Amino acid sequence: MKSIIQAVIADVNDETTELIVPYLQFLIRVKQHSVKIAALSASAYLRQFREAGMLDVIINSGILSVEDAVSEMVGRLAVHPFNLAVVSGELSLLKHCASIGMHAIAVGSTAKSNDSRIEHVEKLEHIDVDALCEFGVIKILPADTWKIVEDRLDPANAATWESIFALSNGVFGIRGNYDFFARDVAGISDPQTLMHGVCEFKGPHNTKRGFPGRYHAIVNWGDFFRQDIAVGGECLGLSQGIVSDFRRVLDMYKGVVTTVFVWESPSGKRLKVETVRLVSMDRLDAAAMRMQLTALNFCNTVTVHSHMQLDRRFKLFFGPAFEIIEHGVDEGAGYFHCRTLESNFSVGIAGNHAHSGGDDITLSFEQNETALATTFAIEAVKGKCISIDKHVSIVSSLRAAGREPAAAGDSVRRAMLDGFDRLYAGQQQFWHDFWQRNDIILDGPVEDQQALRFALFHLRQSHPRDDRVSISATGLTGDNYQCHVLWDTEIYMLPFFVYSDPALARQLLVYRHSLLDKARAWAREYGGRGGENLRFEN
Repeated sequence: MKSIIQAVIADVNDETTELIVPYLQFLIRVKQHSVKIAALSASAYLRQFREAGMLDVIINSGILSVEDAVSEMVGRLAVHPFNLAVVSGELSLLKHCASIGMHAIAVGSTAKSNDSRIEHVEKLEHIDVDALCEFGVIKILPADTWKIVEDRLDPANAATWESIFALSNGVFGIRGNYDFFARDVAGISDPQTLMHGVCEFKGPHNTKRGFPGRYHAIVNWGDFFRQDIAVGGECLGLSQGIVSDFRRVLDMYKGVVTTVFVWESPSGKRLKVETVRLVSMDRLDAAAMRMQLTALNFCNTVTVHSHMQLDRRFKLFFGPAFEIIEHGVDEGAGYFHCRTLESNFSVGIAGNHAHSGGDDITLSFEQNETALATTFAIEAVKGKCISIDKHVSIVSSLRAAGREPAAAGDSVRRAMLDGFDRLYAGQQQFWHDFWQRNDIILDGPVEDQQALRFALFHLRQSHPRDDRVSISATGLTGDNYQCHVLWDTEIYMLPFFVYSDPALARQLLVYRHSLLDKARAWAREYGGRGGENLRFEN
């Protein structure tokens, strides 16, 4: 995998100078990159390095199972497994870490494995620390005042691009994963659909004084825009055929992500693919994607498998996050009714399609408990464009208690009746009005203007417009920090809303104030002062 490394875990389980010195030299090199460092070790030598500020966390590996030690480490580092690297000579540890998305590096001959997820070096000195700590860092973005552009297909950095191209409306958000290359980026990509305030609990998390007895983290509901395409039986992908003219763009003025590319199959058939994706800012339960397919030099069958895939994994705790109460297909619309196991949030999810431009299209459906695939068999004609619109809705008990599946179904039916064009027009109007009121124009480099507008765009699309929830440290771009609300909200985000939209600023403050009594009670229980437990995270 390649994603931005925010922390490195070293498995240090030998106190001999011959072996521990290379580990310490390695940790010193890592520390120079301002990356968090944790040690999984029973070694007494390392305590002095923690006291000197060289180590952020030490977990005693001698008293915990591999799974418990890793879970404890992830929680205390507050870093998503996707952004963690582990260095070890213990194969069972490496395999477990790789299975949950960590970058795993085996050291020594005894840790060799044919597992493709695990890299191998003979000695610690052979690890390129500069390369390790720069995984997933996008070096150059084309300068554009209103757009963020990926002008070449970059699957190695898929996880980073997914955060950059994430779309949300504050109620729910969808990471910007590649819609058509899921098989090619498996293990790198991290598709997520997240809802502000909808979390799950697991415990006990930490028995130390001042820490909550149970831990909560946001729930990932899955991937609802994945498309698998085949032309004359040849599957579109990076591993066969050729992708050319690729361009993906976040248009911040319109609030949409567009993708265009041409795929040439091994037999020479050329298919042009164009998509527009949005998460509606004026219909807070709705998201949609328009896909247009044009056969450039052939007449043949094009098969499209459009997926709705639930993800029940609760990654931090290695178990399911929710149960599926009901699922099915009703008049072409797929639906799921789910409930989190401990926090008892109920969620309804629905999706449907509309198509045009093809006279000979056959539909079929395949569903199991966690997935629905709608298959379009299209007799494509050279030069003719076929359009497929996909509408998705996700509704929680925070917004429609007791009628979540019905509300999601109603939202999709309304979107189908109105059509994609109307939803797109509403999105454009919202963002046009926002920029008219709030744009800041700089007299300086284009890159500075681009960065400023990118920040304003994400601030606005992350606001939930509900004082029962707030903006987490990374918004809804991904589940880093488990989407906890940190003091970043008041220090970094609130000032923008104070000046641009005081009503939205008030909602953020009402949310924090609503927790004050609980924070005071918690402080009394653990011997703190006043509401000091509000200062870090909720």
